Amino acid sequence: IQSGEFRADIQPLLVRAIIWGTIEHLVTRKCLLGKPDNLLGLADDIIATIFQGILAPRKEPTVNVNLTWADKNQIGAD
Repeated sequence: IQSGEFRADIQPLLVRAIIWGTIEHLVTRKCLLGKPDNLLGLADDIIATIFQGILAPRKEPTVNVNLTWADKNQIGAD
């Protein structure tokens, strides 16, 4: 948060609970029900979903483009 990588309005305790709860829930389901079949295969999706919520948005330069549409019949008519 201090270095600007994570959103400033995020609560670290809540993020920890979300990560821990997700892992605990999936492992419990795997142990009790045998599902999901490929627990490790979900890791990238879990990480992407959580990080999309906690990472600070990138500050990318803004480009503004103004276009004017001219009727080809009016070009050079002046």
